[in-house]
Amino acid sequence: HAPAPTPLFPPAPQPDTATQQLAQITTTAGGLPKRRRKSPVSAVPSADAGPARSNEETASRLGAFQRGTRSGRDTTTTEGPEFQ
Repeated sequence: HAPAPTPLFPPAPQPDTATQQLAQITTTAGGLPKRRRKSPVSAVPSADAGPARSNEETASRLGAFQRGTRSGRDTTTTEGPEFQ
């Protein structure tokens, strides 16, 4: 009678019942995990606000954003449902 072969991987530890109950609570009806907040949601402004921008600098940035948006919309695309 030959000895039993040694397993390649050690047996996985069985989770305790508290972990199983937690897993049941944090899943949806379809078995997907529910999202949990990692920390309280509160916006705390930093103490360092930094230098304020001038009106000209703000206008320049918004203008650059607008030009980029228009340029992106005017460019023909090779992606999307019409090309599939």
